[in-house]
Amino acid sequence: MTEKVKWGILGCSRIARTALIPALRASDQKTELTGIASRDLQTARNWATEFGIPRFYGNYNDLVRDPDIDVVYIGLPNHLHCEWTLSAAQNGKHVLCDKPLACHLAEAKQMAACCSLNNVMLMEGFMWRHHPRTQRLAEFVDQGKIGRLQMIRYSFALPMPQNDWRWNPATGGGALWDIGCYGVNTARLLCNAEPVGIQAFAHKEPNKVDVTTVATLLFPDNVLVQIDCGFTSPFRHRVEVIGSDATLLVTRESLSGPPPQLYFCIDEQVRPIHFGDDDQFVRMVKHFTEDIQAGCGLRPPAENGVANMQVLDHIAGAIATRQ
Repeated sequence: MTEKVKWGILGCSRIARTALIPALRASDQKTELTGIASRDLQTARNWATEFGIPRFYGNYNDLVRDPDIDVVYIGLPNHLHCEWTLSAAQNGKHVLCDKPLACHLAEAKQMAACCSLNNVMLMEGFMWRHHPRTQRLAEFVDQGKIGRLQMIRYSFALPMPQNDWRWNPATGGGALWDIGCYGVNTARLLCNAEPVGIQAFAHKEPNKVDVTTVATLLFPDNVLVQIDCGFTSPFRHRVEVIGSDATLLVTRESLSGPPPQLYFCIDEQVRPIHFGDDDQFVRMVKHFTEDIQAGCGLRPPAENGVANMQVLDHIAGAIATRQ
């Protein structure tokens, strides 16, 4: 495929407005935003007018059945990811699905199998994996620049309004699924392995949604990972990658402020590692589009999303045994 890859977006979501549409516009030498779908026709029409999108649809079915669309971005609530990935794949569409890939492992396996059967690509939308900062972080660990990897601490809190769907377990809500999934993905990337032991605790609301979760994961070579995430405390985003010789630190002060900063800490000295003005969503769209055009080499593959979901399922199971 050498022509522009034509994209359609399911759902008029915040992430579509603030991240995906700008990323597609910035990648317009290789991509074309062809359609937008909402459950409300007027909403879709308004977005199409605002962003100059040629086609709009008052339901999701019409978009996934449009033969002129090559890729579907699914930015819907978590409980809809599986249904619409299956529908898109069965209609010959590649799928970029927002994280987490699904609500549980069985769904993720079904999604990956359906996409494979229909010869389309499926990628989970972990945009951070595509940024040079993440690549450098992994290189420092892989090349032994921090010595032997010993521990990872991942902390992420995002104040969430109580009227948001993420407070509803029926829609796949909860801090673990919404933001804890980043910590799991980070740990699996840096350890280049799957955990061999898991303990976890959570504070849950009366409706059973977790609003604060803490998990400890044991990886091969005795690497320990601690992940905490929550909806009810002020914003924080901090990752410590601790080695026998040095520590890597990633911090972000606010969601709307500057991008995360990477620091290399050794011998009581802190050295910032600078990066250019790189947009991780633009890179994600670019990489997915290039992989579609090449017909191979998806980065990361759908199986990575399935493996991430398996760990999330195990964490949820560990929490359930303690309730």
